[in-house]
Amino acid sequence: GSMHIHPHISTVTYLTDLGAPTMVLSKRVDPMTGEYVQEQGSPCATEGFVSWPKRGKHMSFDGRLLHAAPSDLMKEGLFDKQCSYDVTSEMSEKARKILARKHRRVTFLVNIWLNYKPF
Repeated sequence: GSMHIHPHISTVTYLTDLGAPTMVLSKRVDPMTGEYVQEQGSPCATEGFVSWPKRGKHMSFDGRLLHAAPSDLMKEGLFDKQCSYDVTSEMSEKARKILARKHRRVTFLVNIWLNYKPF
């Protein structure tokens, strides 16, 4: 069967204040079976934390834990509001692309692997 190999440490550095938060849950996947495993000492079926984007903010966590950036956690309409911007007919294609880039969630992700080289 397949093995599920995860980084020892995962990190997220926010380069913008926009977008969905990073959510990390107290569940992980067993490397041999692929089944969900509840972390020891965790009293809840699903426990975890949420980190909201802020430029320059850095977070790290156990790379085996399930994590995501669900836009469902944002206030109603906020995602659409952050992604919208005014484009005029006089704007060049380059100016439109620059404006579009200023309205996205940008992060720098680094994973630390021990005794494994991902390919």
